[in-house]
Amino acid sequence: MKKVFLAAFAVLALTSCARLPQPARNFISTHFPYTSIREVEREWDTYGYSVELRDHTDLEFTKTGDWVKVEAEDGNSIPTTFFPQKIVDYVTQHGFIIEGIRKTNIGYKVDLIGSHTDLFFNHNGELMGNY
Repeated sequence: MKKVFLAAFAVLALTSCARLPQPARNFISTHFPYTSIREVEREWDTYGYSVELRDHTDLEFTKTGDWVKVEAEDGNSIPTTFFPQKIVDYVTQHGFIIEGIRKTNIGYKVDLIGSHTDLFFNHNGELMGNY
């Protein structure tokens, strides 16, 4: 019985990963090679995808597989290899660590570890303000 359950779980995990568009799968394997997918959910209101990784990082993708949001578990950082280097440089120069990032209509909203302030950057990575 245990073997049947484990086999069914493995098939479910593979099919949920296979539902993701190829760009989303490539994004995960490139920027999160040290963990794997725990769960994939289809977001019917946006037709996108929510993904939870085994390290408890939450990802959101559009229906075509472009990333929209990456958020680590409280107190953990995210990789900085997929958004403008200017954002990384600004955050590093000020001693901050990024816990999450979301694309917005005007650029990016960045959540910092240990801060209730969010930073907003335009599409070029230039600081627009904080709130």
